[in-house]
Amino acid sequence: MIKFFRNIRKKLLNEGKTSKYFKYAIGEIILVVIGILIALQINNWNEKRKQTELGYQYLTEMRYELQDDVVLLDFYINGLKKSIENHEAALKTKNINTLPLDSLYMLVSPQNLDFKVSELTYNKMTNLGISKLSNNDQLNTMVTNYYNKQVVNLKLSLSFLIEELKKYADYFQYQQDYFDWYPVDEYPSLINETQEEYYGLNRLGLIKFATSARGRNLIINDLESKQYALNHLEEFQAATVGLLNAVYNELKQQDPTTDPLPELPEEYNFKAIELPQDVLKQYVGRYELTQETFVMIKFENKKLLLSYYDKDGANIPNNEILPYETDKFYIKKYFQRVYFNRDEGNIKSLAFDQNGVREFKKID
Repeated sequence: MIKFFRNIRKKLLNEGKTSKYFKYAIGEIILVVIGILIALQINNWNEKRKQTELGYQYLTEMRYELQDDVVLLDFYINGLKKSIENHEAALKTKNINTLPLDSLYMLVSPQNLDFKVSELTYNKMTNLGISKLSNNDQLNTMVTNYYNKQVVNLKLSLSFLIEELKKYADYFQYQQDYFDWYPVDEYPSLINETQEEYYGLNRLGLIKFATSARGRNLIINDLESKQYALNHLEEFQAATVGLLNAVYNELKQQDPTTDPLPELPEEYNFKAIELPQDVLKQYVGRYELTQETFVMIKFENKKLLLSYYDKDGANIPNNEILPYETDKFYIKKYFQRVYFNRDEGNIKSLAFDQNGVREFKKID
């Protein structure tokens, strides 16, 4: 092709057609420039397409990380609420001497706050120098603020509380001599009393500790730490749910077939209903996704219990499932709904709607 154009230019010069030569040369330059511009445009389109695909991939990964974080946050928040409730109830008792041993242990028990935010996707983005995941500037700003401000603030708050928790636990385990932090009644050689006497002494020791100046200060400080942690975790949960919804809406715009978010009752608060025992027993059985990944539903002590097993060893035994509608249940401590499908009135399958719907067929 280059030889062809060279011959044309040579012919025009030999024939003395200088003006035509220059016009032709200019035209050739324009064609070359247009070709370069088209190539650059195609290259830009390819780069934008690659960025869009990569952004969609990272948004998808981020969506499931955020979803998992909401599950864990719900678990920690519910645990804190229960601990604070028990703590306050024990403190408000008019006479601490009337409290049973279990309530006294609840009074002095700290709460695990070792929650870690999932940052794998955001860290990958940062390492690759990616600052935007979509053309949605509002979403990009939300992602940046979430990981650079809200996550950082939560880490600082929890790191302080965890250090306080370690000091508190260290005192109970190695410094105080009021009571056994870990009951040792299963090891007869370590105690000289009967089991009844041992529990009685532990109870008196707990009362003595709780009514001492140091004990009171530690117990009240621990309660304030739990309340402080609860406020921060609830605020962070709201931010996490907000970002999760924004990420999901962006994914939905790019691909209308995107798996739906878990459908939960208002503000994640399920209201359990009562179903007759004969109805509950209809759900009992084995439900398989594969032979190695399956769910067992049992009926024990008037409760339905769900156990999950898979080939990777991620086994979750005996979680109570509570009905909020006929054929619709929830696992209280997880951000997850469980529902049963029927065929001509008979249960045919069980499904989860967390991280996409997974359906388990009823085997027996």
